[in-house]
Amino acid sequence: MDIDVQIQNKLKIKKYEEATEILYNYLKEINLNSETGYVAWQTFADKISYTIKKDMGDDEFIRFWEQLLDYFQNELQQHYKSELHKGMIYFRLAFISLKGDFNKAWAYFKKAQEEIIRWEHEHGKNIDEAKKFAMTQSSYVALCFLETIKVSSITDIFEIDRFVKNIFPLAFDSAIMNRVVSPEQVQNAMRKLVNQHDFDDILKIKNELDKVSMNGLPISSIALSGSLIESIILSILKSKHNVTSIMIGNRSKHINDVELGILYCKGCSKNIFPNDTIRLCIKLIQYFRNRIHPGHEIFKRKYRTTPSVGRTIRNLVDIILIEWAKNIE
Repeated sequence: MDIDVQIQNKLKIKKYEEATEILYNYLKEINLNSETGYVAWQTFADKISYTIKKDMGDDEFIRFWEQLLDYFQNELQQHYKSELHKGMIYFRLAFISLKGDFNKAWAYFKKAQEEIIRWEHEHGKNIDEAKKFAMTQSSYVALCFLETIKVSSITDIFEIDRFVKNIFPLAFDSAIMNRVVSPEQVQNAMRKLVNQHDFDDILKIKNELDKVSMNGLPISSIALSGSLIESIILSILKSKHNVTSIMIGNRSKHINDVELGILYCKGCSKNIFPNDTIRLCIKLIQYFRNRIHPGHEIFKRKYRTTPSVGRTIRNLVDIILIEWAKNIE
């Protein structure tokens, strides 16, 4: 019987330990030192772990991956007589750790990166090529996001649970898989959010953002993401709240002449953001736009802005616009 069918049958009757045992036996039968062997088992592990998570919660999900890591380290590596690729295990543990422990998540994502670099180097790439390849992977994108959050003031107020559950995974996974959120949905959301007179100009920014993102231009993607959010906030403040100027210190500036950070603060004071998740996602986009300044990107950041990071930011924008528009009556 096919292993997928075997596992599925056990999951249907909630025999999770037996499903896991089938996976463990399978891991000894395939060649985990080959590229196909390394990839083959991941779908089965995800199927088991996410079924467990849905039925029994996060703690059991974590236990599944911790036990699998132990099995790799203490049995499979002796069986294969070599160091195996455990990057996916570290990644799954990192992502679930984001909900409660940034430092643990950070450490796991770093381990995932180290595994990728080691594996690629051992399988033919020189060390620079291995590091470059690792920068295209999910764990690198996550570290870039966490680094940005760490150096910002977001950490103290971040509604991490809802962000991790509802926003980041969707933006993250779709970017890594190079999928886009429905353009029609995003356009409908924008039309609902902004003044109709502003829509065509804002749509031009969005179309340009999509183009540079698909062409793998991360700096442009982040800059245009900030410009898009800036334009939307500006339209909302002018058309729905009659804001024409903003006090900055003792001076009044026309609203057209202020940048995203100030517009964001004014938007907060006018309660234009329907919930903390949207508000803080916009704040995160602002921090990303700030970090593309050469002084930040070149000298202060270990995890640089890559095409995958740019796509993730673009997808984050798309998702929060749709979420934002849902809250407009």
